[in-house]
Amino acid sequence: MQDWTLHADEYAAFVRDDAYLARHWEALHRGDGLPWPEERAVQRAWALFHAGRWGEAREAGHAAGPAGLAVACRAQALYATFIEPSERRKLELLLEVAQWARSRYGENAQDADAWYWQAHAMGRYAQAVQATAAVAQELVVQIQTALERAVQLRPHHAEAHFGLGTLRAEVIDKLGTLIARSVGATTAAAIEMFERGLRLNPRAVFGRIEYAQGLLMLEGDDAVPRAEALFREAAGVPPLDAAERLGTEVAALALQE
Repeated sequence: MQDWTLHADEYAAFVRDDAYLARHWEALHRGDGLPWPEERAVQRAWALFHAGRWGEAREAGHAAGPAGLAVACRAQALYATFIEPSERRKLELLLEVAQWARSRYGENAQDADAWYWQAHAMGRYAQAVQATAAVAQELVVQIQTALERAVQLRPHHAEAHFGLGTLRAEVIDKLGTLIARSVGATTAAAIEMFERGLRLNPRAVFGRIEYAQGLLMLEGDDAVPRAEALFREAAGVPPLDAAERLGTEVAALALQE
């Protein structure tokens, strides 16, 4: 496997011991609502993820079995979305995440993480490809169904709420009012999902980025002041791990554009 680790000196600060991970678990996982894992192998996989060692985290998550699915999916999806330089490879990695997730909820339909990661990966994939209207509508239905299932199984899953907000904003922006109406996508509904995500996870870095991008899709230039405020808030969150640090960098770059 290729090296997925970011080697910048500032990421070395996030290599922590088990006590740190346990102490900050609730804050680190308020977005997905995962409970503290009892399995030592899963704890180790998450420690690698939070330290920015995403390739190792993916491998450790897979080795840990079904309980490690979430960390394997998160590590690969984050790498694919924000770091992988090849567009072709990015799409391959996202489709692989979706495949892992589908296989898992095929075995256990009560696994909220499997539903969420299938939706997340397909959502990122859809953002990156030019699909026909029919294919795009089919993807929208699949993604919405999976996100709603994740929320049903874990109502405090903030990231699934942000995902629903993003999905609705993109449907309105890219697919038009007819398809938007068919899936209940309105501006008010999208904003409510973003706001609910923030209530569930007030420190959400990537959630604020999604909210800002969603507002720009929904309201155009009128949303610029609020979007910039959200990007500034995201950039200013004191990061607890390497992923949040990456998120603050993404937000800071967005402010420069």
